Amino acid sequence: MMKVDRAAKKELPAPIPYSVLRGHDSAVNSIDFVGENHGLISGDVAGSLYYWNMKSLEIIKQWNAHTASVTTVQCINSASTITYVLSLIVLLTSHDHFLS
Repeated sequence: MMKVDRAAKKELPAPIPYSVLRGHDSAVNSIDFVGENHGLISGDVAGSLYYWNMKSLEIIKQWNAHTASVTTVQCINSASTITYVLSLIVLLTSHDHFLS
């Protein structure tokens, strides 16, 4: 997809990604950084959550948290995450769960 520089009125090439995180088998709906951006939690349409190490770019833990699509992942502090499913179900997760 080409972006347009509105000031210069010309198309710009898409940026080259620094890295691509691979792990989800389903489309990712939401991501949020954990703590001081050392971790990332992502949620997908199958209801899975992935906790990523942003230094090594590897999966720390995968968890089948829901049976429905995760619509929002929100880290509320460095120890807890809230996930929303179809805007009806809320799950509060301790980050300790991902590390055990």
